[in-house]
Amino acid sequence: MTTVENASSSVMDGLEQAHSEAELASTAVTRITIVAVPRSELTSVGHGCRYDVYLEDGELLLSKTDEPVYDASRQLANLGVTGRLEVWRPGKRQADMIVRDITRAAEWTIEETAKIGPRLRKHRPMTAMAFSNRTAVAA
Repeated sequence: MTTVENASSSVMDGLEQAHSEAELASTAVTRITIVAVPRSELTSVGHGCRYDVYLEDGELLLSKTDEPVYDASRQLANLGVTGRLEVWRPGKRQADMIVRDITRAAEWTIEETAKIGPRLRKHRPMTAMAFSNRTAVAA
């Protein structure tokens, strides 16, 4: 085998390995379980329940979130987790929802106001400036 053939073979092997790793990452499945947590009437604003989100091994990923799928996707993406996400509830025999791409889901959120019902929109991370004009009131 000549030097050019050897180099070409090494490049092809590297590309095949990278392709295999990309396929493996894209077919990786992460399972979460969401558990409804009722809102406290005195301390909570909003509709419906909040959710605790657990990883497949039982580790708590998020607590008391209004958007378990999108918030979990952001948290998992921040941890470097990619691939597919399956959303389960306790006692179910199949997933309630399947998200095909965790990193793409991490880019979205649900917005709901008093004037506008729930809608999907791009996620905008909060910054320190969002809190700069607010004052805390001690109870």
